[in-house]
Amino acid sequence: GAAPLSALRVLSLDCRGSGVSEALEAALRGGRLPSLRTLRLSRGHLCAELLAALRGSRVAELELRNSFVASAAAAAALGAALEGMPRLRKLDMLGVRMGPETMQELAEALAAGPLPRGLQRVMLS
Repeated sequence: GAAPLSALRVLSLDCRGSGVSEALEAALRGGRLPSLRTLRLSRGHLCAELLAALRGSRVAELELRNSFVASAAAAAALGAALEGMPRLRKLDMLGVRMGPETMQELAEALAAGPLPRGLQRVMLS
């Protein structure tokens, strides 16, 4: 049989599908992914609610490839989530698109908040 969701260590999701982001947000908020260490999200609209749900997770590698940060609120939520992800080692945001206000918000959030001490690699494009 399949391993329970709670044992999942690596999760790769294409977020174009309807309800994918919402299901992931609910699983994160509900504490149903306690073993998750690598989260790869691609081709989705990253909303504030989903990004906020990452806060407190034990994810060590976060990939948000070819996605769209939907708003300044989402960028602020990402900054806050990163502060609350103490085990984060790698942040990959290659191909992430966002508007100028959103980029400004993200830059301010990253500059203002303490980043995880172990963060060794940040990739932006």
